[in-house]
Amino acid sequence: MSTQHAPNVPKIIPQTLFAVMLPVFAVPFEFIIPAPWLIEELAKYGMLRMIGWTNTEGKAYRPLLFGAVFGLSESLLFLPSAIQFGSLTPLLFRLFLTVPMHAVTMGVIGLGIANRGKWVFAGLAG
Repeated sequence: MSTQHAPNVPKIIPQTLFAVMLPVFAVPFEFIIPAPWLIEELAKYGMLRMIGWTNTEGKAYRPLLFGAVFGLSESLLFLPSAIQFGSLTPLLFRLFLTVPMHAVTMGVIGLGIANRGKWVFAGLAG
């Protein structure tokens, strides 16, 4: 009788793919609730909670990585608007400002989760 084992895929790969898809899931809620910043920050908090991130493995860089990936994915959602606008300037503006901002706020949220709630509000307010 043979037992099947799950493939040895590092956890960071599906977690990063989750961060890529997160803006797609958050956008419909941004049309319903007129506070897109709150929706995005709650989505990032929810993502870290759903994957069970606690920094017990000493991987403190992961929320920064997930935030940057989230920001890149969100910026790519604006690519059709940039093409329609006729200039990539708004897209470049978003890349240089929002990607680091999402990385920092998700890092602060991750720091808050790792410290049992301290600093989470600061990340959510970002």
